[in-house]
Amino acid sequence: MASEAPSHAEFVESCRSAFQFLVDEFDFREVPCSNERERFCVRFANGDRSLEIRGEGYGKTAACDLICGDSRHLSLIYMVPEADRPKRSRKRDRMGQLDHIREWSDLARAHAADFFRGDVSRFARLCATRR
Repeated sequence: MASEAPSHAEFVESCRSAFQFLVDEFDFREVPCSNERERFCVRFANGDRSLEIRGEGYGKTAACDLICGDSRHLSLIYMVPEADRPKRSRKRDRMGQLDHIREWSDLARAHAADFFRGDVSRFARLCATRR
């Protein structure tokens, strides 16, 4: 069963640990979130490209967005092919927020390397189809 909601410190540390590959492999760095009033949020950026992880559901789950420039936001899930997207299951229903952060990290590493390297063409196509 999912544990109780993580503290702010646990959330931030989990995000930093899970997404350290952005810093090590793609020269991203931690920056303030797009909404600085949102406490449970961690953002990594390189130039005008960034990834933002936000706590949702009062500590139950997390969301992950890719951002390019000031206005183009896309949920990371749209970069993941349909066949590779997590499926609803009892096990996933019991995942806690920190588990969701690690899952987002695995998906980002596997399916968004082009964006992290600076190739935003697929991201731009997907943004255009999501409008």
